[in-house]
Amino acid sequence: MNRFSHHFRPNLPPRARRGFSLAECAFSLLLTALVIVGALQATAMTQRMRLQVQTRAKGFELAQLLLTEIMQCSYVDPGSSPTFGAESGESRSTFNDVDDYNNYVESPSVTDKSGNSLSGYSGWSRSVQINWVVPADPTGASSSTETGLKRIRVTATNLISGDSVTLYGLRSNKGVSELKPPAATTYVEWAGAKVTVGSGAATYVGVNVGNNAQ
Repeated sequence: MNRFSHHFRPNLPPRARRGFSLAECAFSLLLTALVIVGALQATAMTQRMRLQVQTRAKGFELAQLLLTEIMQCSYVDPGSSPTFGAESGESRSTFNDVDDYNNYVESPSVTDKSGNSLSGYSGWSRSVQINWVVPADPTGASSSTETGLKRIRVTATNLISGDSVTLYGLRSNKGVSELKPPAATTYVEWAGAKVTVGSGAATYVGVNVGNNAQ
């Protein structure tokens, strides 16, 4: 007779599943909140940087446009009694020499020489300062007497953010534009383009050509 031995295990209850504790839930919520806050801060910083870049680009455009306009004028007024600054009865549309623009300010809107508003640049102002400077040190202190060289400073300021861009130019009484050619001649002072995409605001891009301390 064969004998078999049988081993019986008692029925054990299934292992109980362990749930999240209150502390673990709170930690998960805190971690999620930190990730969201970090992402929002990064997005806000990126947006601020983008706006700063756009603002600076517009400021550069505005300052360059006005600097180019001034550089195209004569070193000194062609009249018989020139003065430093705008002559009597002159306005921007009739400015014909560099120092006519001294202390010129336009705010809170900017225009071209004919007085037409520049679209896309609301909330901006521009100012100009003209000084005589010593040719040997054009970036140094200004002079109170004629030196043969004028330093032009144009500043474009965003009235909302306070950001500003300043550009400088030099105009000499011996510049190319001051030499009388034997025949009528056209000088190229600036080359650029006006770019408009769809119905957006115009963007001006360009460069002053051959400064030559004119």
